[in-house]
Amino acid sequence: MEQIDYRMFFSNVDCAMIVFLEDDFSLSDTEIDKSKFLYSISRMDVESRKAFVLELEKEYSEFALSINRFSDCMENLFSLIESWDNEVIRDDIESAMDIIKVQKPAQYDSLRGLYNAVELPNVDQLAKLLLKYGLCINIPPCYQRIFDEYLLSENRWKPFRIYASFDAENSRSFKCELQEFYKNTTNEFTCLCCIIDNELSGEKRAKNIIDEIRSFNTDKRNSIIGAIVTSHEKTENIDEHVFLEYVNKSSAQSNLQSALLRSTYNYAISKLKDELMKGFLDTFSKATINRNIAFYLSQMAVYEGVANYQIINTWISTMCDYELSKSNVILYIVRLTNLINQVEIEDYEITDDLNMLNTFEAFDFNVNKFYQPPAAGDVFIDNDDKVYILIGQDCDIMMSETRKRRNAISELIPAQIVSQTETFKLKNNLSYMMINNFRKSPEDTPSCLKIDYTKRVYLENELINLCIYNPDGKCGINLDAVLPEDSTKIMMPYLINYYGELQKYFNSIKILKSQAGEAFDIFLDNTYAPRLISIHKYEEETTNKLSYPLRRICRLTETYILYLYKLYLEYRGRQPYNTINLARCQTLDIPISDSAISGEISIQVILSGDRNTNSKPAKLPWEVSRAEILRVLSKFGVEAAPTNKKDYILLETEETRIDLENGQALKVVKKSKPEAKLEIV
Repeated sequence: MEQIDYRMFFSNVDCAMIVFLEDDFSLSDTEIDKSKFLYSISRMDVESRKAFVLELEKEYSEFALSINRFSDCMENLFSLIESWDNEVIRDDIESAMDIIKVQKPAQYDSLRGLYNAVELPNVDQLAKLLLKYGLCINIPPCYQRIFDEYLLSENRWKPFRIYASFDAENSRSFKCELQEFYKNTTNEFTCLCCIIDNELSGEKRAKNIIDEIRSFNTDKRNSIIGAIVTSHEKTENIDEHVFLEYVNKSSAQSNLQSALLRSTYNYAISKLKDELMKGFLDTFSKATINRNIAFYLSQMAVYEGVANYQIINTWISTMCDYELSKSNVILYIVRLTNLINQVEIEDYEITDDLNMLNTFEAFDFNVNKFYQPPAAGDVFIDNDDKVYILIGQDCDIMMSETRKRRNAISELIPAQIVSQTETFKLKNNLSYMMINNFRKSPEDTPSCLKIDYTKRVYLENELINLCIYNPDGKCGINLDAVLPEDSTKIMMPYLINYYGELQKYFNSIKILKSQAGEAFDIFLDNTYAPRLISIHKYEEETTNKLSYPLRRICRLTETYILYLYKLYLEYRGRQPYNTINLARCQTLDIPISDSAISGEISIQVILSGDRNTNSKPAKLPWEVSRAEILRVLSKFGVEAAPTNKKDYILLETEETRIDLENGQALKVVKKSKPEAKLEIV
């Protein structure tokens, strides 16, 4: 993937210093060249130079004093040279002094005298300090771009430090460097970047460095970003406190940027979490103090027919959004998104929680739990797994304490559950709207809900309303039993009273059916009263317990039902909302072809940042769960398990061999439709 300039990269992540904990750096010469040394001293950032001289004074006070005098004089003349890289010979301070001589002869004489007064000590005595401040060093090839494009790219070099070991002295120095950096940094998004080699001077020290950073982050997470770049064994730390990703040193030129970006993004998300928590605390504090608002919202919820929990959740969410809108963290995250295209797709850990996020975004499974009255978007399923979605405007459908339904009957749109074979979240054509990640229950595997919005069916309002009173959403009623006490504590009061009316209504239906017989059947026949389920076609579980072959399972969330209703009203247009998959993975059922077995194999597709690429699942990395592989192997009659013990196995290339414990292998070949060819070899 194309890399961006490191100057732009570190500017966007707001990096103020880079610390290399790396032993591949070395001094460029066994003897220090004075011209080269003073060239570096002159161009290094002022604060780093002050720190260097301060450390130097402890052992070499005269030498430190001579450097200080020279650098103070040079600092006053520094701006005379417009471009140090173009006008001055690299590592040659005398060529810079020659330019000054032409423009400021008097100052040149003073500068020359100070230059001559500098007497260099033995290099061995200064080696560790020179290396720490990056003076007169050899730069490893894997970091050359960082120096060329960022650290050494301007007249005034950017601050950086180098530790070639992590002994007790360097450990203390590193900790002091962190303390000093954050003592002088007021912007919470200004980052310090740590690039760490696992093996320093022959010792594996990455864990010690990570522990030092973690300890430094005890009170709060500081803006320390970075990566572990090593040619040795893979070591990394990825959690909400310290995010340092492994990068193989041989591929650092192409992969280091993306690792640093992910580390920065992880920090930004942690700051967002802090802001959200602060927003929640402030919001709940206001909710506690302003109790009259809570009472007002509760009263309005009863009037509108909306659950109290929904209106309170909406209020709290809006208050949190308002608090968050005042934070700078959003601007920082937006700035980081300018670099997101640099992130490579690598191994991706799939969790059931993230998979459920895609479902939760489109479907609310709490409607039965809170005994909610029917509303647009309610999803019903019959005994044959046929699905129907309640449609209409809320003002016509919803019930409340002060109003009845305006619709004489309920309208529903038919849908069917089909295999999820594409990566979209939502798709439509002239007849169907298809929503991925549908589940009949939160525990079910994801499928695609194919909704035919050109058709509709009808049901009696009273039949639909029965779903309110059963925690499983079943459309049924006990004609002589009172509602359980636990349920009535959650239901809105008017619904409790309405339950008595429903008992009378369905008791009348039962009496008419028994007394009128065939005449009642003719009266309610589909010829005269076309219904999905006729009101008298119930099952009598017990003498006075009636049930219908229909239950509510969930409700479409607001964005989806609004879009469906637009399509239902013959609306044609683009999808008016964010269609980003929130988990970066998508469960698909891929048909098996050209194989000794048939059927489907369930996979997880790892999505890219390119929507066009995502429309071609065969081009994306797949992951197959170990359980799914065992299921497929059993169809082949193979009892051996994969040698790879991971819960998910990556299928990144077009053809992948999954080695088995019996010496055989399962070969998986991706095909473009998408399909998969499976073979035991």
